[in-house]
Amino acid sequence: MRQFKNIVLYVVRRDACGKFTNSAPCMNCFKVISELNIKKIVYSMDGNEFNMCKPCEYETKHVSVGNRILLNELNSMKENRNPNKKKLNKNKKKKLNKNKKKN
Repeated sequence: MRQFKNIVLYVVRRDACGKFTNSAPCMNCFKVISELNIKKIVYSMDGNEFNMCKPCEYETKHVSVGNRILLNELNSMKENRNPNKKKLNKNKKKKLNKNKKKN
């Protein structure tokens, strides 16, 4: 993969009034930025401010809204493939509760 060691990446977001808001890269975006060996990241922050840093100085645990939606969809699909799994877990819990009551 081609590396972008001389690239400065600018990421901005504006609200409906045109003010800059937080556009710090999420975990997935940061992973790509790191893999591409990008030199620096400049991103907008709330209050019309900007932050600039090297990828090695940046840390995040942020998961974007889009990725959260995708993860929820994937989890739903997995549950739909195995609908008996929930039933099995409920039955196991019922049996455990019955055993506890007996003891």
